[in-house]
Formats: sequence, structure tokens, C-alpha cells
Amino acid sequence: MKIKDRLSLLIAEGEHQQQDFKYEISSVSKIAHSISAFANTEGGRLLVGLRDNGTIAGVQSDEEIYMIDAAAHTHCRPEVDCTWEIVRAEGGHNVLIATIPKVADRPVKAREEDGTWKAYVRVDDQNIVASGVHYRLWLEASNALTFTERHAAALQIISAAGSQGLSLSQFSRRSGMSQRATMHMFVDLLRFVVVRFNYHHRRFFIAALDEQYQGVVVPGHQLGRRLGYPTANLSLTNELSSLPRRGVYAAVATLEDGCHYPAMVNVGYRPTVDASSHRLSVEAHLIGFEGDLYGQQLHLRFVEWIRDERKMESLMDLKSQLEKDCRQTKSKVATALPQLC
Repeated sequence: MKIKDRLSLLIAEGEHQQQDFKYEISSVSKIAHSISAFANTEGGRLLVGLRDNGTIAGVQSDEEIYMIDAAAHTHCRPEVDCTWEIVRAEGGHNVLIATIPKVADRPVKAREEDGTWKAYVRVDDQNIVASGVHYRLWLEASNALTFTERHAAALQIISAAGSQGLSLSQFSRRSGMSQRATMHMFVDLLRFVVVRFNYHHRRFFIAALDEQYQGVVVPGHQLGRRLGYPTANLSLTNELSSLPRRGVYAAVATLEDGCHYPAMVNVGYRPTVDASSHRLSVEAHLIGFEGDLYGQQLHLRFVEWIRDERKMESLMDLKSQLEKDCRQTKSKVATALPQLC
């Protein structure tokens, strides 16, 4: 694909969770907010030299690159390694595309104009100051976790609140838990992938995720089959915004005939095999299933997050990682399957 054609496709996407338009970069501090937000969430792109409506204004590329580099290395802590490219658009204007990776060492904090440091997250097309729950979630990301009756009772309270969910203080009042205990509970439920963040009226709320994700199995690239892990590629009927964060999950898959299978599910953009793709995909490898699923309705129930989606160095590395993911999926679903089906 020609780079100009790719730019046109990116502009057509508009601003969203992983893409922001900038007319110009006038403040290193403000651009550091965007870098922090993308790095702490899913990664993303800054398209500099565009008006809010997507029309091209152009940039002075050297100056813009200098300011992005300063924002990433002097106004972000830890530093963030961004990459960029200059695209010559129709009419002779330059557009700067800066790519910000999702980082493992979170939180990335941005230096404010008053000298203080704050972490940001990306919510739809906004950069929002991270909450205390975000900080605790990053801190406890690698800790072992067991789903208990207390978690089930808390999830029931949140589910009863409806689609908007509950703020930390609202849940604390309804459950009788302290604010500190409530924060720990929210973090646990987020890690179990049974709740998600909502953002309303400048506040974060925790809302229950849908019980199931469902979609029709459609043809894919067949790469999983060649690697020994055939996947069902889903055309989802759920809203994409209701999906959990990008990554690999252990799940339970239910077919139209009512049969259940452990499923290794990838939610993301397939960076190892299709680095240029900007289309979110959901692929499920059903462990123990043999046959044709095309055209079938498939239901997924996520059990536990396994790891972030990441680009592998080679297809052999990808196959080796899939073997590990499959073993983890079998282990995690083995105890959950009787409870979920």
C-alpha cells in the first residue's frame, strides 16, 4: 500500500482510542499528556498537521519532531521511545505520523507546566488523568489471584447498577467496604476481566462486562492452521467498546449445539503477522475441537487474562508462545468450566 493511501485511510478513521489529530504542537507539556495516555493504555498514533475535521494543514516537520522527542524523553517518566515518519500529502503538505508504543513499565507520567507529574490514560478520543485504581492495577498486574465469594458478591452489586456502573464511593456505600478495600476489589475484578471502566462527567465508574461475547465465524488468513493452532475468526455482534483490553485470554467457547470447549482467545491487531493492520480482530482457538465452524454462531466467556498482545520476532517464536498460552488456557479453564457452563 502506498504511504499516501495509508495516510488517507488513517484520516478516514478519525480520532479514537488509538489515534489523535493535532493541528500543530505548541506545548511540550501537552504533547507529553498524549504520549503518557497512549503509552499507559493501548499505544497509538499522533497525526500532526491535521485540523479536527481531518483536513490537511501541514507541519514544519523538523520543529515538530524536536518537540515530540523532547516530550517523550524530558517530559515523560520513564522515557518513551516513539517513532515517526513524514508523509507528503496531496497539495505538497507534510503530515507527521508519530507512533507511541504501549509500554510494560507503567505508569508513564507526564511533567505538568507547574513541575508536578501525572499519569494519563486514553478514553475514546480523550486523555484523562489516571485514577487511583489505575495505579493500583499497574502495581498488582503480576500478582497471583483467586476468584472468591467476596468477588462474586461484589460483581453482583456492580451488575445490579446497570450499564453506567458505580464509582468507588458509590460501591463503598452499597457494599459497606472501606474505600481502601473497594479499590482493591475494583482492581481484582478488572484483572478477572469481568468489569470495565466507564468514564462519565469527569469520573470513572466500574461496570459489569457482558456475560458473553458472540459472533459469526468468518474466513481468516489460515495462518493459525499452518502453525497447528487453527482459529475461529469472529465477526462480533457485541459493541467493540465492550470488549476487554487487548491481549490473550483463557475462555470458554460455546457452539450452537451447546457443546463447550476451552478456548485460547486473542483480542487485538495481530502485530506479528499483519503489522500494518488497524482492524481489531477476535480469534479463538478451540482446544479439542475438530471440524468446520464457518457460519456458526460462537459464544465466548472470558475466564482470565493471560498476557498482553505483542509482536514476536518470528513465526517460530509465535508458535512457541502459542504452545505456552495453550497450556495456561487448559489449566485455567479446567477449574472454571463447570462453573461457567
